[in-house]
Amino acid sequence: METLEERIKEQEIRLERYKEAIKLRRKYKWGSRRIGKFLKMPVPTVSDWIYRNLTPERIKIYKPQITSELCYLAGVIAGDGHLDKEGSTLKITNGRKDFLISIRKIFEKTFKCYVKIEDNGTFYDLYISRSGIVYIFNKMFKIPLGKKADKIFIPNLILNTEFRYDFLRGLYDTDGSICDYKHHISLYTKSKKLIRQVKNILKDIGIKKTYLMEIHGYGSVYRLFFLGIDNLILFKDKIGFSKFEKALKMEKSVIRKVNSNLKEKILDYLEKYPNSDRFQIASAIKAHPVSVHKNLRKLTKDNKILFFRKSPYIIDGRFSGSYKATYVIRK
Repeated sequence: METLEERIKEQEIRLERYKEAIKLRRKYKWGSRRIGKFLKMPVPTVSDWIYRNLTPERIKIYKPQITSELCYLAGVIAGDGHLDKEGSTLKITNGRKDFLISIRKIFEKTFKCYVKIEDNGTFYDLYISRSGIVYIFNKMFKIPLGKKADKIFIPNLILNTEFRYDFLRGLYDTDGSICDYKHHISLYTKSKKLIRQVKNILKDIGIKKTYLMEIHGYGSVYRLFFLGIDNLILFKDKIGFSKFEKALKMEKSVIRKVNSNLKEKILDYLEKYPNSDRFQIASAIKAHPVSVHKNLRKLTKDNKILFFRKSPYIIDGRFSGSYKATYVIRK
């Protein structure tokens, strides 16, 4: 089976023969038989060139710059993508159609190519039939043709640059998972080299303690995960998620952590300024009044503050009320 390089070389030779055939036709008025014999090319092929104006198929070779979007696409392909052995088709399989639509937009913006999304019944498949695009991810980002699960790694081209974070974002969008209640993020892969590289990158951004497990079953699968809201915030600031559902879970984790600290901030403020209403507290600690109100009610149930409601007064012709809180004791 010929490789992508062999196909490109063959197409270049055919293109040169095509140019020579057109020159011989214009200069000497030769027919297809004579030109075919002279160039050692099949007569039907030469007939298509000189009589039907058909040009040889060209494999478009892209030479894109290294950008964050291109590296993100490489991470997505490293996770859920597949490059066929012939080097002609790229496929990405995912369970979320909205995610593949966002990936399609990036491909269309970067390569100006046609991208097809199909429903295979269980998942959705994204297809691109461009040898030139396959060539980029195979040669620049070292993504193997055919099976890649245990061979994938982060190439030296981006390993020591800021683009590695974009690659990891694409990888975590596909092969990563997040538990917003337990505050931990995991990555699953069969590539031992890749999991070691990711572990070192996480260490560089400040996530010192990570856990590596080897799961035996259908081959060896490696799981790398870390715990703690502080590590999750570090991950969010440097890498993060682009996939909506995972980004939403991360935001919930961060909000839950902020709300857990909100009670302490409210108690500290009321210790200095008792008899403050929720709007004064919210403005001082930079929180939403509704969140402050909910936490005030919880603190009242815990017997940490005395929470009461002032008699209503009129604002803009409507009856309103002001919730005030008096600090009692901090246990």
